[in-house]
Amino acid sequence: MNEYKVLEVSGSGELTASITAISEKDARRIFREKYTGTGQREITVTLIRENVPATKAQEREALEKIKAIVATLGPRSYIGTALDGCLEDAEVNIENDFGDSMRARWQDAEKRVGQALKETAAVKEELAQVRRALQTAEDDANFYRDKVLDSDDLTDIAQLIDGHISQLRDMVKASEVAILENAEHPEAKIFTDAVRDRKNLTKDIEYYQALAQRVKHARGQ
Repeated sequence: MNEYKVLEVSGSGELTASITAISEKDARRIFREKYTGTGQREITVTLIRENVPATKAQEREALEKIKAIVATLGPRSYIGTALDGCLEDAEVNIENDFGDSMRARWQDAEKRVGQALKETAAVKEELAQVRRALQTAEDDANFYRDKVLDSDDLTDIAQLIDGHISQLRDMVKASEVAILENAEHPEAKIFTDAVRDRKNLTKDIEYYQALAQRVKHARGQ
């Protein structure tokens, strides 16, 4: 669109208006429709700026024309399918001064999914590290179970087990965060993995809590 300065000189005086239009011819038409004038008149049109935004009224008019064209193509047309929801977005944008679009939402969702996948990979690696540490702790516990341990040994084992239980609880929280963030897509792999991890971690916590109680009993507490 372009911005034009339209000057009308007639028997009753001069009238100046700023008109946004596609061309000089269109600017003249809009001016005549908006300002009727009286008697003989001379209209001069001067280009002020190029590539200016259309007015809301012009956008509404263009949107209605597009809707009419799409409607003539019949149901399930290729263009109508591609524009499904887009014309509604355009109408909301015009009325509310928004800049929303399906493409922008898709790109934002893709970005969020990419970030979620990175975070999930990091959580899985942390889970793997915790499981390796827990396996080491379990191996140590099995080794010491058949040994005669003094009070200091039992205290060290209890502290080690408590530390692993704390790590497990942190990982459960991370799994719960992943579950909440992806609750709207329960079929997604990130969601099902998080549910499975939380279930396994909860079982691990129960096991090591029971082990901690046995160590506590062995210490005479």
